[in-house]
Amino acid sequence: MRSVVTALGAGVGVLAVVAGTAYGAQGRLVVNGVEHREPAGCYTDAGTSPMRVRNETDHPVVVHESVNCSGAVDMVVQPGEERVTRLGKSVFVEVPEEEDPEEAEEPESESGAESGSGSGEEPESAG
Repeated sequence: MRSVVTALGAGVGVLAVVAGTAYGAQGRLVVNGVEHREPAGCYTDAGTSPMRVRNETDHPVVVHESVNCSGAVDMVVQPGEERVTRLGKSVFVEVPEEEDPEEAEEPESESGAESGSGSGEEPESAG
């Protein structure tokens, strides 16, 4: 059984998430057949060449020539594209900070707190 698992791991290729955020691009990223839903951050391929990248997200995907999304940029895969590279070792999906749904709600909750009268003391005196 151990040899079967080892063989499967070697045949499929291993992708590791190096960095990411709590939210990601809308859609999915497929790297060498491995699907990542709402991807964000860096995905490193374990040396499989060529690397096939299918970008079904709403953000460009940057393919780097080194692992951990470092080194030279090999190519950029735009939304809706599928590309193959012999040099790529990792891919990066950048999601701008302003797209964080929690951050978008903060100004509303702050203004709501300002418009409400009083602090935590009023409920104590009222009840």
